[in-house]
Amino acid sequence: MIYKEEPLKDKLELVDALQQLGIAYHFKEEINCVLTAIHNSKVQDLSATMNDDIYLVSLLFRLLRTNGFSVSEGGAFEPEESKFRIAQTQANCLLTTVDDTYDVYGSLDELEAFTKAIDQWDISATKALPEYMQLILSAIFDSVENLANGVLERKGLNVSPILRRAWKEFCTASLVQARWYHDGYVPTLEEYLDNGWVSVGAHSIISNAYCINDHVTAKDLEQYSSGYPDKVRYSSVICRLYNDLGTSDDEVKRGDNSKSIQCYMHHKKVTESVARQKIKDLILKYWKLLNGENVGDSAFDKYFRDAVLDVPRMCQFLYQDNDRYGSPDDTKELITLLLLKPIK
Repeated sequence: MIYKEEPLKDKLELVDALQQLGIAYHFKEEINCVLTAIHNSKVQDLSATMNDDIYLVSLLFRLLRTNGFSVSEGGAFEPEESKFRIAQTQANCLLTTVDDTYDVYGSLDELEAFTKAIDQWDISATKALPEYMQLILSAIFDSVENLANGVLERKGLNVSPILRRAWKEFCTASLVQARWYHDGYVPTLEEYLDNGWVSVGAHSIISNAYCINDHVTAKDLEQYSSGYPDKVRYSSVICRLYNDLGTSDDEVKRGDNSKSIQCYMHHKKVTESVARQKIKDLILKYWKLLNGENVGDSAFDKYFRDAVLDVPRMCQFLYQDNDRYGSPDDTKELITLLLLKPIK
C-alpha cells in the first residue's frame, strides 16, 4: 500500500491519515516497515528531503515517537547515521541512572568502589560491587565501546579516550557531592559550581556529540583532549543552574546534598528568593558568555554550536519553572499540546 517510490511527505501523511481515521491497525505491518526504514535512514538524506520544512519535521517526529521509536528532541545530530543517535540516547539514559545512584541509592563505600572502577576502566572490578552497580558499569563500558568502535570504523578516529574521560569526570564529580553530603559540608557557590558543571553531565552529552560529528578531524580531537573549550563549561553551568532551580527543593527534602541555591543562602545569609534571583542572574550571565563564544562559519563550527546550545535549551524547558523531568505527566501533557492537539 505504501510504496518505496512515494515521496516522504506522501508516506507520512498517509500514515497520519490512517491513524486519524482509526484504521491503522489494519496496516500495522506496512506502517512499521515504513517508519523503521525512515528511522534507520541517514540524517543527511532526510535533511535534504525535508529541506527545513517544519511541517514535515514535526510530522515525522510525532509519528516516530507515537509509534515507539526512540527519537531525541534535545539535540541535533547531523549528518550522522541512526546508530549514533541510538548510542547518544543510551548514554543519556545511563547518565540519569548513574546520577540517581550517587544521589539516592549507593552507600558512600559503594560509590567509592564504583568511582574507582570507572577511573581504572576495569570491568573485572565489577565483581566487588553490588549486582545493580555491576549492571550499570557494564552498560557504561558497552555504550562507550560501541560508540567508539562505530566512529573508528567509519572515520578511522579513536574517540574512546575522550568518551572515557567524560564518564570518569562525571563520576568523580558526583562522588565529591556525595562526600559533601556525608560530611555535612556546604560548599561556597563558587566551589559548588566548579564541581557542579561536571556533575550535571552535560559535558558528557556534548563530548558524545563532538566525537560523532561527521566533520571532526584528528586535530580537532587532539585539541579537545587537551581541555574543554569555554563554551562547553558555559553550557554545562547553565544546565547545572537550571537543574537546581527546578529540583533543589524536592532533592534537599529527600536527603540530597545542598544545591547552588542552598549554598548561596548558607554562606551569604540570604533568603531563598534572593538566592533564586542570584541563580537566575548567573544563568543570564552564562547565556551571554555562551552566545559570545558561538561564532564560526565552518561546518564543524555550526554543528558544535548547535550541540552546545541544544543541551541548555532542553534544561531550560525542563527546569526553569519546575521539575518537568521529575513530573512526566505534566511534560507529557505539554508535548501532547505541542504535537497532537490542534491549535485553537
